[in-house]
Amino acid sequence: MRYLGLFFIILLISSVSCKKDKVEPLITTTSEPISVNNDCTDIEEPGRYFPGFPNSWWKYIDLNSDTIIYSISSSYEMCDNKCRPVFLNLNKCISDRGLAHSFYAGLGTAVITVSPIYSLTLDSVLTCPVSFATFQEQTAFIGQESIKFKRVTTNLDTSLVINGTNYLNVIEVYEYDKFVADHRYFDYFSRDIGLIRRDSLSVADTSIHIPILTIDNYFIGN
Repeated sequence: MRYLGLFFIILLISSVSCKKDKVEPLITTTSEPISVNNDCTDIEEPGRYFPGFPNSWWKYIDLNSDTIIYSISSSYEMCDNKCRPVFLNLNKCISDRGLAHSFYAGLGTAVITVSPIYSLTLDSVLTCPVSFATFQEQTAFIGQESIKFKRVTTNLDTSLVINGTNYLNVIEVYEYDKFVADHRYFDYFSRDIGLIRRDSLSVADTSIHIPILTIDNYFIGN
């Protein structure tokens, strides 16, 4: 029991567009790619508000007018006994409305859980070991209370105008870090398109939204 207790006091936290003029996005990842399995048959498709089908990509403009691209693998890959698309920016499989995330569970054991991206239940607080807003991760934790990232769907049906385009069927998702006061973001997802804008809240006045990512182009694969 003394050795078991030592394992359970360890807490390791590591921070570690549909237009048809498709261009090939350039993506780099910092971890080893998930191995390709061309025999995938048991397919789990992604949810409609982050439709990360193979070959999909989204091009954004950030606060500094730089280009940011989110990209999906060219095929479904084997992930936790299911065939799932891979979100290349985090090298994690998409599991319906979340990301399949591996973490240390003690006693030399790694476990896969799903870190939610959004919920279709209003005001439901989601516990997320992966921050979809900043791509920070927790690789080990003990219980739900030690997981710091939370995401809450605060609007299930709104619209948003971006660069003259009116996006309909938009949900609004708020993310915060329970331990860090200035980690406050709003993500806006349009159905069958994906993330269309991300706002950061001003530290001085949290009623002020600062757009830090806005959609410029996207392609949804199949």
